[in-house]
Amino acid sequence: MPSNTDQHDGTAPPVAVSADEASRALIPYLLSEEEADGLQSSTNDMSRKGDQDNLMNSVADPICLPSGSITYDLYRWHRSNTGPSDGHSRSASIAECSTNLLEPRWELSQSHAQLNMPGGFRRHYLHQRAANEGRATSVLTASFVDFLALFGHFAGGDFPSDEDDDDDDDDEYNGWSTYGSTESGVRRRLTSGPASDQPENLHAATSAGFAREAGPLPNTRRRGDVQTAPTDAMIASSAGRGASVKKTFFLLAKSFISSGVLFLPRAFYNGGLLFSSVLMVIVAVASLYTMLLLVKCYERVHCGYGEMGRRLFGKWMERVVLGSILVSQIGFSCAGAIFVATNVRDLFNAATGCRYRLGLGFWVVAQAAVLLPLCLVRHIKGFSAIAILADVFIVIGLVYVWGVDISMLSRLGTGYVRNFNPENYSLFLGTAAYTFEGYALILPIVDTMSQPAKFPAVLSLVMAVCAAIAVSIGALSYAAFGEETEAIVFLNMPSKTTATLTVQLLYSSAILFTVPLMMFPVIRILEQALFPRRSGKLNTSVKLQKNFFRALLVVGVLGISVAGVERVDKLVAVIGGFACVPISFIYPPLFHLKAVAESRWERGRDAVLAGLGVVICIYVTFGAVSRWGVAEPPYDFCDE
Repeated sequence: MPSNTDQHDGTAPPVAVSADEASRALIPYLLSEEEADGLQSSTNDMSRKGDQDNLMNSVADPICLPSGSITYDLYRWHRSNTGPSDGHSRSASIAECSTNLLEPRWELSQSHAQLNMPGGFRRHYLHQRAANEGRATSVLTASFVDFLALFGHFAGGDFPSDEDDDDDDDDEYNGWSTYGSTESGVRRRLTSGPASDQPENLHAATSAGFAREAGPLPNTRRRGDVQTAPTDAMIASSAGRGASVKKTFFLLAKSFISSGVLFLPRAFYNGGLLFSSVLMVIVAVASLYTMLLLVKCYERVHCGYGEMGRRLFGKWMERVVLGSILVSQIGFSCAGAIFVATNVRDLFNAATGCRYRLGLGFWVVAQAAVLLPLCLVRHIKGFSAIAILADVFIVIGLVYVWGVDISMLSRLGTGYVRNFNPENYSLFLGTAAYTFEGYALILPIVDTMSQPAKFPAVLSLVMAVCAAIAVSIGALSYAAFGEETEAIVFLNMPSKTTATLTVQLLYSSAILFTVPLMMFPVIRILEQALFPRRSGKLNTSVKLQKNFFRALLVVGVLGISVAGVERVDKLVAVIGGFACVPISFIYPPLFHLKAVAESRWERGRDAVLAGLGVVICIYVTFGAVSRWGVAEPPYDFCDE
């Protein structure tokens, strides 16, 4: 007997329905797989109800539907009450979903692998913001340092600083080249679980490089802005954009051509004209080949250089790779400090008429007044303008050296040269490896190309140009000055002339202010090891400790520079042999052997290359160290 309430409301009492019946009743409101794929069914709801038995097992996967999380419970309940389909897996991931399911506004402007790299969220945010504002974005930044900060520094590694969690929502953006806080923003990898000290299998190493979260990021905006969904035109203008071949060429060229070129004339003196010219080309070809091996490894294991070593060989390999990076960057800093000290001494002597003779050691230590404050800078963006000046001054310096060399050869002919120097040829090998120091930028640069398939051709062209510059500078200067070739070629330029002094001033200023940039990866890596999970942003004590550590690091670099100020050619050879040779010729073939090589020929080739790299590393390092006691003070025009 129904109650008075039921009679008054006019509602029927609830009827018990079986789960199977409820599941069948739910079918007309669920999308089938064909409809989800965009193939609109020609049947109406009535015909669907008449063929429910066939539709029971063809319901779409909600993971593949826009906003599928809202209706996920309904689909899950339906599946749990209808049983598994005929061999159809219900554990499909978003990576298996058809791209037709996603509306343009839900598409990611970058791939999962790109988001998984250090700074991936940051780059996606800038893409999305530009699309919302109707602007086109370019993956190439206004300066080389901006590129380093945005696409991952230190061979693609992620080494956060105290200021990485700054809130820069109030900064004004005008593309990628002017954002306010370079290292700020979220920099989190989407890898699953903690890092293991044991090497992972190849499948795990490969799959771990992809993000586990496939949904789009929230549409970030500033407070007070009106949030609008990006239109198809906006998506088209931002999604899939990358560096053109031309831009990639110049960015690679800037990463390989540096002040190390000016040490080559002395290196040609140590090796001999013919021997050095031929071997420089061989080193360039070998470097190109190992770089392409590294790129192939990156295509299989999407991560930075050190992280790649950890995934393939274990934690110990990551430490070895990072150790080589540390040694190489410290060596670059020391060579830069010696270069500055030598040229500043000449400038001072020219200005004072040699009345005050101060040694090179003094000028090395005097740089602490500039380096100590600069090394306290937390953001790499702070060196952006300086890096642009350094690029300009490097070009000016190279053009000037070419001009002087050609003038000397046309007026005086060649000096006394040897085609092969049996006493010091091993020093040339280290300097040659030191010259091609752009390995750390290969991985992030290849990830920015709009046409990655053309990267080998672009890199080959860049290496050909760099090899031509290196051989021309080294061979012409050695041919022009012969036995009198100095460790720093500027010392062979006409002394006391306005042109030489101006170039020395500009070049030395640029190198002085970029030495902190060379030390930046050293500071980041060591701070992460010495101060794990300890930020000085809100803790004055921790910040003071880190500042003290940075000051000690500067003192240590300058101390090494004082010890090598009269042996700069040997110091460069040690750096090249002990640090640059492993980075260039040992680790890439080892990684390729572990991650990519399949045939017996590939495995044998990689093993031979790595073994040859080990032999060269030991031989060059031993040869340079054994000659360390032979000091040759740089030329000083005040002695005339």
